[in-house]
Amino acid sequence: MEFDPVILARIQFAFTVSFHIIFPAFTIGLSAFIAVLLLMWMATSEERYRRLARFWTKIFAVSFAMGVVSGIVLSYQFGTNWSRFSQFSGNVIGPLIGYEVLTAFYLEATFLGIMLFGWNRFPDWLVTLSAVLVAIGTAISAFWILAANSWMHTPAGHEVHDGIAYPLNWLQVIFNPSFPYRLAHMLNAAYLTTAAVVLAVGARYLLAGRHIGQSRIMLRMAVGMIAVSAPLQLIVGDLHGLNTLEHQPAKVAAMEAHWREADDSAFVLFGLPDEEARENHFEIAIPGLGGLILTHEWGGTYAGLEQFPEDEWPPVANVFLRLPHHDRDRPDPDRDGCVGRISLVARAPVRQSSLSARGFLHVATRFHRHPGRLDRDGAGQAAVARSRTDAHRRWRFARSRRQRGNHAGALRLHIRHRVFQRASSTSTG
Repeated sequence: MEFDPVILARIQFAFTVSFHIIFPAFTIGLSAFIAVLLLMWMATSEERYRRLARFWTKIFAVSFAMGVVSGIVLSYQFGTNWSRFSQFSGNVIGPLIGYEVLTAFYLEATFLGIMLFGWNRFPDWLVTLSAVLVAIGTAISAFWILAANSWMHTPAGHEVHDGIAYPLNWLQVIFNPSFPYRLAHMLNAAYLTTAAVVLAVGARYLLAGRHIGQSRIMLRMAVGMIAVSAPLQLIVGDLHGLNTLEHQPAKVAAMEAHWREADDSAFVLFGLPDEEARENHFEIAIPGLGGLILTHEWGGTYAGLEQFPEDEWPPVANVFLRLPHHDRDRPDPDRDGCVGRISLVARAPVRQSSLSARGFLHVATRFHRHPGRLDRDGAGQAAVARSRTDAHRRWRFARSRRQRGNHAGALRLHIRHRVFQRASSTSTG
């Protein structure tokens, strides 16, 4: 069996970038969340904000490290998998990625050490300042990476000599036509992602009846962020789609599997594009909805693939089905995918926000009616009370005996067991 090396390179790169983006998308928002917690701690002197910040700082450190490790592999693959692309665009992409390391990564790595190990060693204001600088560093990192990614989609401020791109105006290179929309879209998505994670953790602790004060803080802050960022993501995503239609109309036509402008600009939910027949097999579409999304007019039309020379078409099936690919005659790896099913993608955070709000209100109502009595078993006994039953105490004591004898937890459990034993013998006597 013979494998195409280009397809293998695309699959490897797609796997790496898909794994890597999970961690920046989470840590960008999480760093801002930790900074806000510490600022609230400084303003109110409430210990629960400090405890929450320390809890999430550990998670941030692990996620940050995973992002660094996977990002290093990603940067190497630019040269190993796409050497010709790197040769063409290295004069532009290389400095942008280098600026990200110099201005963002060093800032994050330096002050992350204070965030992790500076508790009770440095003044409180310095720990808080470190968290704020780390949050700023993550946003700066997104700035430079998205500047490089946006230039690959809408290149500007350069000239090409002998097959090599040379920068002419760095401001035009950085602030290319699609950069503001991509930056806003990514940052808002990161904050939305972190809010969903914080909401899930807070809800889990509240349902378990543990750390009630901290879990309520997480729920309130997460629901508030989702209520703001989810509708905002709809607006930013729509503006991004309109910008893509303006500067990359052939790509939009391929993403929507839209062949002819004279068609009713249907929104294709499913289909198998056929470039030779120039049609979609097994198509399921909603008439007129595609034109409404992209032109904001019912019955509006936009250019189809037949309006462009065939040698300028992206691989339609790959783009429409979101398979790993590169455009044929452009140094433009289309990995964004933020326009194609824009209404379906944008509807997800709104639905999540609605469900999250309803879930929070349901949990809050139950807790208000039955304080301290959440997460009941079949007999109506709360989780907090269940932890004090005789069976549970025996299980914990048996588990502790399997631990090391000098373990502090085992010693505490042993003393607790002896106390309970004496109390029960005294009561029976």
